Amino acid sequence: MKNTNRVPYDIAVVGLGMTGTHQITREAEETIRRSRQTFVIDMAVSVLDYLKTLCPDVVDLRRAQKPGVHRRLTYRRMASIVIDAAIEKPPVCFATYGHPKMYCHPTTLIQRAATVLGLKVVVLPGVSSLDTLLIDLNLDPGFDGLQVYDATDLVVRGRPLQNDVSCVIMQAPIVLEPFNNG
Repeated sequence: MKNTNRVPYDIAVVGLGMTGTHQITREAEETIRRSRQTFVIDMAVSVLDYLKTLCPDVVDLRRAQKPGVHRRLTYRRMASIVIDAAIEKPPVCFATYGHPKMYCHPTTLIQRAATVLGLKVVVLPGVSSLDTLLIDLNLDPGFDGLQVYDATDLVVRGRPLQNDVSCVIMQAPIVLEPFNNG
């Protein structure tokens, strides 16, 4: 079956924002509509149901998570599922909470595999945790700048902090978790 809805990519990666369906962009919605299949990582209430109104074939990738399996292996499995589908029946969409390049390792794995396999990927932004944090803290980094560090990277590499510039330390609850820095 030929796809009559031609798009310039085999895989679209979209961010869904941080608050359920309220921050999904029109661009992300249109991209999901144009996909044959949408793979999603998002636990927010009603996201799966909403995505099914845009694309009839929505796959919840949380099923790829297995208890006791390190998350890096889970991310590889998720990326592999998306890549396989793109080879079989493009275009497909990988939709993730937040921003797809902000602490979303499956996006990087999908991009790397697609490059090797000659698949075209487009990545579209979403509202990230950093975006919402700037609002929550009423912080404009345009005045004095902003330091943003991963907690494990900060500890392992001993990054210097400037005490006169606001600093956001990401992923603090999992600092120094095994395999986190590799």
